[in-house]
Amino acid sequence: MVIWPILAGVLAGFVLGFLGAGGTVVALPVLLYLARVRPHLALGTNALGVSIFALALLAWRVREKSVRFRDGIIFSIPGLVGIYLGARLGLVYPGARLVYLLGILLFVVAGWIFYLSTQVTKLKPNTKSGSRQPSHDANQQSKIFTVAATAFAIGCAAGFFAIGGGFMIVPGLMLAGGLELGPAARTALLPIAAFAGLVGSEYLLAGSVRTDWAAWMVVAGLGGGGAGIWLSNRLSMKIMQRV
Repeated sequence: MVIWPILAGVLAGFVLGFLGAGGTVVALPVLLYLARVRPHLALGTNALGVSIFALALLAWRVREKSVRFRDGIIFSIPGLVGIYLGARLGLVYPGARLVYLLGILLFVVAGWIFYLSTQVTKLKPNTKSGSRQPSHDANQQSKIFTVAATAFAIGCAAGFFAIGGGFMIVPGLMLAGGLELGPAARTALLPIAAFAGLVGSEYLLAGSVRTDWAAWMVVAGLGGGGAGIWLSNRLSMKIMQRV
């Protein structure tokens, strides 16, 4: 029934447009437990669909000039290496166990994000007058290394679980990249599209994607994503942070 990929696409697109993350979190259960698609097929179909409408939502955010391309690219490159390695392992790992472990990961990241939401003010750099700051070059080198290591780790996890990884990428950009929630959520669309695209391609080559369902997800996701972006542009960052 095409109603299930349409529902998955609408929900995933809305959450992705609204928060810049979480498309897999809401779409995958629809494919797994309502449409009753086998795990690897659900993961591959979801990843391919999410990658395409994440790219479209990224183009929308680019028009708004709210995407930090440098941070997004620095995050994406090492993350793609991790994606490739993780996806190769995930394809041969038992699907039921994969979904079980993904559920555990969601709980862990939920706790991480909750903690992060209480520590936002502590993440800002110390800029008090008279305080000695490390050199700019040293800061930049340290930041790039931290971002690359974080991106690689998130890429491995995202590849293994065949997800875009937005719910890890957003806090990753905040902690490792020093971005605030708004810029992090919008910039995250770049690595999400790249990560989910590579995962979806790997699963497509392995025959674990329903391309017709992925197409329905894309069409529905564009509508849901537009609604999510419209709403996010009208709410305060404080409300977004709580959501």
